[in-house]
Amino acid sequence: MRAFTLRHVPDDTLLADLAALVATDRHTTAALLAHLAEVEHRGLYLPAACSSMFVYATRVLGFSEDAALKRIRAARVARRFPLIFEAIANGRLHVTGVVMLAPHLTEANVEAVLAAAAHRTKAELEELVARLAPKPDLPASITRIDPVEPTGTAGVAAQLALEPPPGELAPEPPPGDTGSLAPEPPPGPRAGDATRARALAPGRYALRVTIGQDTHDKLVRAQALLRHRNPGGELAEVLDRALDVLLTKLEKEKFGAAERPRVAEARGEDAEARYVPREVRRAVHARDGERCAFVSDDGVRCTERAFLELDHRTAVALGGKPTVDGTRILCHAHN
Repeated sequence: MRAFTLRHVPDDTLLADLAALVATDRHTTAALLAHLAEVEHRGLYLPAACSSMFVYATRVLGFSEDAALKRIRAARVARRFPLIFEAIANGRLHVTGVVMLAPHLTEANVEAVLAAAAHRTKAELEELVARLAPKPDLPASITRIDPVEPTGTAGVAAQLALEPPPGELAPEPPPGDTGSLAPEPPPGPRAGDATRARALAPGRYALRVTIGQDTHDKLVRAQALLRHRNPGGELAEVLDRALDVLLTKLEKEKFGAAERPRVAEARGEDAEARYVPREVRRAVHARDGERCAFVSDDGVRCTERAFLELDHRTAVALGGKPTVDGTRILCHAHN
């Protein structure tokens, strides 16, 4: 039990141990995929009274359905392209990335694609997939959704529909067969999808969102008011123009941005020490950009672009002044 109680571990040791565990986990994951692929290839799940590797992984190995599907798919494609094992072992690629890239890998492009995918986030990999296999734009539409009372059975069915039933997970291709892997499950809602757009093709994104009646009415009204500039009533153009207006307003409120900066108003010595003048906010925003300015000891800058706040480098209580050099942009976590 003591191995899982870490309150007594010094900070440096804790971080070093964590880095070592991550490295070990990557090698273990690569080895796990290799074992899954070989067990399936040999059909060793059959003596365990399992009809497929999926059943073996869930019933015997204890994986969840989602984890089993993801790892089996990654194991199959890694067995076809062994370079993937090395990419996972050294941390250049994760299992989710392998599954995303699997349908687009060939003997001719595997090295180039793996190089382009190295150390990429899921969103960046979606961009890469969009370049490998561009999709057409989605048709713009507004659809009314009638409220439906969910039942216990319906809720379970909707959840299970996100992944194919065990029988639909195609068996491993026979030796020498370079056919495609099992088809991907139908798209469904996943955590985080509600807060970002999905790449379809280079520079093209799909955005799907449910809106309320008030928002719908505003959208229709904006569509009507823009008809002289947007005769087709394209929703994408309405959204683009609306965001231009919103960003201008938000930048002005948060950073003091303005097309024509006003001359700074004189302030008495009794002005609140915490107040950051508009011209200072503008200059700090121009210098730091819309990103947290915190930099780690090894020179890596924080990538957070949300929940940004102005921070006095020296606390006001210690004499910090609201100057450009004395102020920076930090995310909420680093402020």
